[in-house]
Amino acid sequence: MGIRALELKEPLIDKGVGFATTISVEYGDRYEAETNKPYDYFTFRANINGQGSQPILSQMNITGRLYSTELVDNSKDFLSLGIYQHYDFYDSDTISDVSSRVPYKFSAPASFGIGLIHKSKRFADWDFNSYFHFNGIILGASQSDHYVVKDRNYNLGSGFSWQSGTSIAYKDIFSISASYEGYRIFTWKGYDQHINWEMVNERILDAQGDHSQAILHAISLRADLKLRDQWYLTGIGYNYTRDTNYKYFDDVFSKTSEGRLMLTYKF
Repeated sequence: MGIRALELKEPLIDKGVGFATTISVEYGDRYEAETNKPYDYFTFRANINGQGSQPILSQMNITGRLYSTELVDNSKDFLSLGIYQHYDFYDSDTISDVSSRVPYKFSAPASFGIGLIHKSKRFADWDFNSYFHFNGIILGASQSDHYVVKDRNYNLGSGFSWQSGTSIAYKDIFSISASYEGYRIFTWKGYDQHINWEMVNERILDAQGDHSQAILHAISLRADLKLRDQWYLTGIGYNYTRDTNYKYFDDVFSKTSEGRLMLTYKF
C-alpha cells in the first residue's frame, strides 16, 4: 500500500493524489510442463483506492490457464503454449472540477485465447521470464463520450486483445518488470444518428452504444527493491491511451498517466 498520483491530459491537465492498495495472488506453477486441469494455475490482481471521487476498485485482472503443453524444456530455456481465460477491468472517474472528463474506462470480462510463457535458465543469480497472449473478446466495453445515460457511460462490443510482459530479477534483492496490453473493441450495433433521446427509454434501447471502434493501450513499468525480510519498496508507473473512432462524431484521443509509490509485503 502507498500513494497514487493520477493525471489526465485531454487537452486540460487534471491531476490528484490519494491512497492506494494493490493485491496480487499467484496460484499454482506457471512453469508446469504438461497439464490438462483447468485453473490449476491462475493469477489475480486488484487495485483498490481511497482517492476522492475515484472508484474503490480501479483495476482487476484475472487470468486462468485451461490447458498447456511444453514446447521447449531444456537446461537453457522453458517455453510453454497454453489456452487461457481472461477477465480484465479498468475504471476511473473525474479527478476534480478542473475537467469533467473521465480518464479511462474499459474492460474485457469475457475473453479467451492462446498464450506463451518463457523462462530463461541461463543465469545463476538472475531470473528472466516473459509472456505473450492473444485473445478474442466475446464481451468488452469502452468509454463513450456521447452515450451517457443513467448508470452507464460506456459502449459494449467485441473484438480482440493482446498482452505481453517481461521481468528480470537479481536474486531476491531487486526486480524490474514491464507489461503492455492492447484492446480493439468494436461497437457493431449503434443507435440511429437522429435519435430523439426524449422519446426513448434507454433501458430497452436495442443498441450497444455509439457506433464506433476503440483502440486502448495500458502500459506499466514496475521496480521492487528489497528493504528487509519480506518487505520491499515498490514504484509503479502506468500509461493509458484511448483512441475512439466514431461513425457520427469526431474522433477522440485521450492520455492518462498514473504513478504509485508503495510499501510491499510478499508472503
